[in-house]
Amino acid sequence: MDKLDLDARLATLERRVATLSVLCAFLVTGAAAVLFFALVARPTPRIEAQTMAVESVKMPTPPSIAIDFTEGTAGHLAHELDELAGLKREDLVTDTEYKGKKAQILAKSFVRSTNLRAELERLGQLHQDGVLSGDEYSALKAKVLDIGK
Repeated sequence: MDKLDLDARLATLERRVATLSVLCAFLVTGAAAVLFFALVARPTPRIEAQTMAVESVKMPTPPSIAIDFTEGTAGHLAHELDELAGLKREDLVTDTEYKGKKAQILAKSFVRSTNLRAELERLGQLHQDGVLSGDEYSALKAKVLDIGK
């Protein structure tokens, strides 16, 4: 092999290397573009998690009628029971303390307010939320309706 043959082979190799380099550069750029668009088009999991958390929160339904929270009324008693249940849910009172205070609240006598419907709806909501047992609900309902039981 003479020098001219070697120069020709070297030139061919250089062209092939240049062609392969350009091809590799295009492939890398294309792959990067595909990854970028795949990440941009996909929704972020954090937003989905926040949306799911918001949907799973059960919001209490407000009473449809204004309730009288004056001391000594059934509305006030229901409010105290609701507050006590909140303290129990937050583990600020023990089970024994909760039961004792609940019995104390339920033993209180109260005067009947002018809004009988609101008082019964509020007590019904406490029963649905599990704050009042069936027997406690029946006893309070009898007191509100002023019927002996």
